Amino acid sequence: MQPTRDDPPVLSICVPTFNRARYLECLLEDLASTIGELGCSYELLIGDNASEDDTPEVVKRFEDRLAIRQFRRAANVGAYQNLSQLFSSAQGRYLVYLADDDLLIPAVLGRYVAYLESHPAVGAVFAPWFIHDRVAGEDVQLFYTVAEDTAIAAMDHRALFDLLVDGHIFPEIYVARTSLMRQVAIGISPFAFFFFVQIAAMVDRAAVTFSPEPFYRQVSRYFADASRAQAGIEEVKVGWDRYRGGLEHILSRFAPTLSAEELNWCHRAIDRFTRVRMYVGLRLRTEEEKNWVDNYYIASRLRCIGDDSLLPAPYESYRINAALEYLLGLQPFYPEEATIAYYLDDPPRLLSQAHGFATAGLVPVGDRSGHLPGNVILLVSRERGPTGTAAFVISEDELLARFP
Repeated sequence: MQPTRDDPPVLSICVPTFNRARYLECLLEDLASTIGELGCSYELLIGDNASEDDTPEVVKRFEDRLAIRQFRRAANVGAYQNLSQLFSSAQGRYLVYLADDDLLIPAVLGRYVAYLESHPAVGAVFAPWFIHDRVAGEDVQLFYTVAEDTAIAAMDHRALFDLLVDGHIFPEIYVARTSLMRQVAIGISPFAFFFFVQIAAMVDRAAVTFSPEPFYRQVSRYFADASRAQAGIEEVKVGWDRYRGGLEHILSRFAPTLSAEELNWCHRAIDRFTRVRMYVGLRLRTEEEKNWVDNYYIASRLRCIGDDSLLPAPYESYRINAALEYLLGLQPFYPEEATIAYYLDDPPRLLSQAHGFATAGLVPVGDRSGHLPGNVILLVSRERGPTGTAAFVISEDELLARFP
């Protein structure tokens, strides 16, 4: 259902994009075939952040099938500003964000719009979302769950806090009143998770509802022949202190009303929430098999509560891989590049437990009698030292001692 010239749309669907014409075309094709299930008038706002591919041509091909308003930026203004400008340009009573590489479930979204129409005190409806494998054509899992419709009254930040920490909920997917979103427009801070800060501002002004049925699909695998970075995945690999900061921001809204015991419980809940996200982040990083020095320090932080079972891999593997990554990055002979070598009759034991380092720049040397070049770092075992000569010698024990 498309709006007429004199009748503004009920819903604004806001899609920021940059150089993702292939993904955007699939999204628009999906919307063209399902948008009739929405049940209300809409506009589709596309913010083209100065794309250099054929994004404008893709959009043009769908202008007769979808109610599109295209905004082509003269220069790339950044992802957040691009979306903010779409929110500012929205003409609908309600708005929803849609990534250019994700999918909507319009029938469910339409029911939430109808709910907002009949509940004027509610400013937004939040819902979990599916992790979706587009190649396999299946929903893999829900990102979080809520058992039933749960209302959070305006100014009830305690109820909001309890719901978020108990359900491990991320309030990222929602349909909201456009007027409310303009009141809570804020910038992104590195010290507090944006969506926790945003929902706190929403609850300052209106009630919100959490509903169990998803209207959004976050696509984890889009094409069989391509992979892409996803903002949410990248966030969880580094953003634990931002999660903490966002929850502490919500807690600050009602902390003065709590007893010392209640406040202590809230801080423990934040600790638990942060540890879970840190574990997830470390698991993802471990699967990537890189940045081992960083992973070692994350593992150390998780290990500090005294339970190695919280680690995605044995702690020793983080030590060993961090030690080897450190070794491979040494450049004591700069500007001449270092060569890292070991004797064939004294192979490093660390290599048998290493991930991705077995052939990564370590050079085997068979003849102990020869003189080693001056740019060689020689790695020796715990028991045996070299019989040849090298300008820089390090044992496995010395190497591991740097990562206790």
